[in-house]
Amino acid sequence: MNDASTDQNPLATYPAANLERLKVVAAKYDPCRIFQTLQNGGFLFFPYRELDYRNV
Repeated sequence: MNDASTDQNPLATYPAANLERLKVVAAKYDPCRIFQTLQNGGFLFFPYRELDYRNV
């Protein structure tokens, strides 16, 4: 069930190695972060404040 509220960080509950692996895979298959950018809210691997739009 997906019932996390906006003040929670469900990604922080992932084991560090798993979360890092997910970030590596996301960077490999979506280097321009299109899926992260177009995602309307939710819990993102790369929050907007971390995006460098000069490289998109």
